[in-house]
Amino acid sequence: MFVRACAAYARAHPEQAVGSAEAWEEAALLEQWRQRWYEARNEQAATQQSPTSVGADPEPGYATTAFATGTLPAEVTSFVGRKTDLAAVEERLAHGGTVTLVGTGGVGKTRLALHVARRVCDRYRDGVGLVELASVTDPQAVVWTVGAALRIPDGSADASADTLAAALADRELLLLLDNCEHLVESCAVLVETLRRRAPGVQILATSRRPLGCAGEQLWQVHPLSVPGSATPLEHLTRYESVELLVDRAAAVVPGFTVDEDNHRAVIRLCQLLEGVPLLVELAARGLRVLSPRQLLERLEEGLSLPDSSVRTAPDRHRTLRAVLDWSYGLCTPDERRAWARLSIFGGDFTLEGAEAVLAEAGWETDKALHAVTGLVDQSVLTAYDAEGQRYYRMLEPVRRYGRDRLAESGTAEETRRRLRDWYLTLVERAESAWSGAGQALWFRRLRRGHADLKVALRAGLDDPATVRRTLRAMGTLWPYWMLCVPLSESRHWLELGLQRCQEPGPERDKALWVCGFVAVLQRDLDTVDRCAREIEQEGTGGTRTESDAALLRSLAALSWAEAGTARAKALRALQGYRRHGDEFGEQVTLGLLTLIGEGDQATVAEYHRKAVELSLRRGERWHRSYLLSTFGIYLWRQGEADEAAAHLVRSLEISAEFDDRLGGAMAVNALAWILAEHGDPGLAARLLGAARTLLGGGVPQLFGFPQLLWEHRRCAARLRAELGADGVARAREEGARLGLAEIVRLLHESGLPACGGGSVARTGEGDGELAGGAALGCAR
Repeated sequence: MFVRACAAYARAHPEQAVGSAEAWEEAALLEQWRQRWYEARNEQAATQQSPTSVGADPEPGYATTAFATGTLPAEVTSFVGRKTDLAAVEERLAHGGTVTLVGTGGVGKTRLALHVARRVCDRYRDGVGLVELASVTDPQAVVWTVGAALRIPDGSADASADTLAAALADRELLLLLDNCEHLVESCAVLVETLRRRAPGVQILATSRRPLGCAGEQLWQVHPLSVPGSATPLEHLTRYESVELLVDRAAAVVPGFTVDEDNHRAVIRLCQLLEGVPLLVELAARGLRVLSPRQLLERLEEGLSLPDSSVRTAPDRHRTLRAVLDWSYGLCTPDERRAWARLSIFGGDFTLEGAEAVLAEAGWETDKALHAVTGLVDQSVLTAYDAEGQRYYRMLEPVRRYGRDRLAESGTAEETRRRLRDWYLTLVERAESAWSGAGQALWFRRLRRGHADLKVALRAGLDDPATVRRTLRAMGTLWPYWMLCVPLSESRHWLELGLQRCQEPGPERDKALWVCGFVAVLQRDLDTVDRCAREIEQEGTGGTRTESDAALLRSLAALSWAEAGTARAKALRALQGYRRHGDEFGEQVTLGLLTLIGEGDQATVAEYHRKAVELSLRRGERWHRSYLLSTFGIYLWRQGEADEAAAHLVRSLEISAEFDDRLGGAMAVNALAWILAEHGDPGLAARLLGAARTLLGGGVPQLFGFPQLLWEHRRCAARLRAELGADGVARAREEGARLGLAEIVRLLHESGLPACGGGSVARTGEGDGELAGGAALGCAR
């Protein structure tokens, strides 16, 4: 009321207003006041953090540490209109509860939700978490998907809504669930569970139909405003649909405007498209080759001849179908077949993948290329570059339309088999790259295609003819399971594969080893023992499988603090890998021996030097980050703080390049130990908060290795003594929001001596190689 009174007085007495009277616009002032109120509230909350309960957690701050939510995608085009929608949705969010944006496909629910989330994110202590559900086909995977998006995967293969709610019980965030319509029941169960057990989590959902959960507030997202037939030319841009059409058309036809010659056609286009943003955008792209009048004539022809299935659909669905039918009609026969078959991809794909799916008698490589090019030109596909490759993407409504055409063609099953075979082949090609110079490219490539990879693995396991090949692919993917997928999901797939293929063979041996390795990271030592025992009893690979079992036994012994046994088992594995000629197995084992740290200093330094030599020889870099990290930890325990920090910072830089949160968390933890004792306790506490977030809720701190946990607890005790429990909690809260790249930047800005280069020299395209003196530095 006070703000409204001030605005009214300024308008009545402009001569007394500070600035122009127009600046005292009531709605803008109310928005400024609201934003400042939220900022003040958040500042007050940040200074009144309650201390951690005594005995609730041995490490202060974990119980209240915020996690890092995913970054909202950038707005690459302008946001048009929706002022009423924005105000209404924000008001409903301010009142609490679940808000669901409902409306037809392509009406702009996702875009509106993302824009709202950007505007209100500062109201939530832990920010916004975006969960995209369009590619999720299994209702049981909803909880997994949410946990992975929030980086709090459950430690088991059967994560539940209750488990997720427990992990979020003390959080304050906005959870954006996008495209829920095909998973309504699972989403409703999750939402109701979160409302009961995690009251600080507010849900903003988008769906074509209501979730049907208690307390749900629905907001119908209508099409953009459309002009009437008699609207004057000078008033047209007041209508959102016209504004959007002109904005998008100008992007593809520079200088496009609405004028006396085309404004009637523009009005009629917006009316026929009913202001549905997706349809307007597709139509705007069509103006590259057609005038507004030509575009209108083609669209009107399509609408005048709907088929029977469209007649029974709601009006807005009929319009969507008309525009897509129109796009389909503009395609050549080859482009139509390609549209249908490429819709089998649930995510983005490369030209090579498209060629594999389109392969059939008479489809040469050039023919597939021409079809893909035609679909890009028709705006059926959008193209973008990443990792030195061109990727293609299909909008969800366009994909669903294509799948309808695929089902009608009778080739859906064949196309699914081609997708399966393509991904299995892709994994087989990646096998040698895991330990070579191309590993970064393959990590990113498979991570980008994760949704389709899961579909391919499921199809491979369901077909008895391909189950062994699929299990082999799962074993081949072992670095991928640890770097790109939550460990609980990795365990699920590996256990499922082992269940489907129980016949002894090298495929099963490798999958058992990978499953055991993942179980080590989860500290599930019973499963580690089971996998090692099965390899020992059923292994068909002779020396190689004996080495795999010995390596698992060594990791288990290290988890039980039996360093002598761990070293003996690792040496046995090392001998076997060398006899077998497995250099990557040798490298991994040498890194483990470095971590174990048994023996004289020169011997441990030689383990590390040889492992790095093997890594450099092949040009691989991912595992080298672990080698640098384990040797850095060893140097720290030997009292070589500067050398240790240099190795750990370089390890962290490589982890950031790969977005490897597991490896990065280990390096960040160790750097916190060094800073706590020799540098900045405040920064050390922030790093501990960052490390916990990076590791995720489903992975034990420092993988449960006792010798590392001892160092960690010693660091935590020192920080409590210097900063107090509240100070540690606040610092960890700040650190929990940091990503790997931000941590690297923060360390370089901190003046940490190791960030000046230390003794880690860089040779050949930025690769990290130990200088000769540093490799034996601990032996001084």
